Amino acid sequence: MKGFCRMPLECFTVPLSNSNAIHNLEDHNDRQGWRDFRARHSTGSLFLVRDYYAWHQIPYAKPPVGSLRFADPLPIDSWSKVIDGREEGPKCAQVNFIRFEPTDVAGSEDCLHVNVYAPKQLHDEIIQGKQPKKPVLVYIHAGAYVAGSSRMGTPGYFMDEDVIFVSFQYRLDILGFLTTGDKIARGNQGLKDQTMALQWIKKNIEHFGGDPNQIMILGNSAGAASVHQQMLSPLSKGLFQKAYSQSGAASNTWGL
Repeated sequence: MKGFCRMPLECFTVPLSNSNAIHNLEDHNDRQGWRDFRARHSTGSLFLVRDYYAWHQIPYAKPPVGSLRFADPLPIDSWSKVIDGREEGPKCAQVNFIRFEPTDVAGSEDCLHVNVYAPKQLHDEIIQGKQPKKPVLVYIHAGAYVAGSSRMGTPGYFMDEDVIFVSFQYRLDILGFLTTGDKIARGNQGLKDQTMALQWIKKNIEHFGGDPNQIMILGNSAGAASVHQQMLSPLSKGLFQKAYSQSGAASNTWGL
């Protein structure tokens, strides 16, 4: 696989070296640097979890539809409209993983979105300059590379900590990993989606209160193997500083 290699590791925790973003225009339209970063956001709360901001459906790449269906991801163009980020977007297209019905397809091909979550009071204090930018946790979802979605990585009790939490979608199954051996479908589109999402996060997370120099990626199962792949890929160099891989590695037979 181009840009990725194999390594005989199973489960590990490794500390490595120690864009236009969008934001609520109504809150920060008079702040330098926020003029082009606009979206509606929602707030939410869980039992014993402090209130938090949630920005959903932030596109990090052009929709992989039509002629781009099997292509490598392309950076998203800038936009002027306000994105309604109050609800999570559709998961990436996949066969029903529970019933294994080949004709029962759920989700959408237009699915390359990032979700960002930040504790409300903490975020407001960061924007006001009362707090430094905080570490970032980036969750890569599981699902054997054929199923799953960013909803598997809900912010949960992370919102009781001083961190910014991020999850994202990537292409799955044949849409994410088919190769024709030529430029039509080079292969590993799903892994390349992950890399582009990490590029977007590195570039834009500071606008949400995150420190781009304190990014940790984490995942389990296929998400763990993805973490491992991103650690090994030269395409992801410098995009994160720490990695947590649980119950999966690039050397697993299903991860190759």
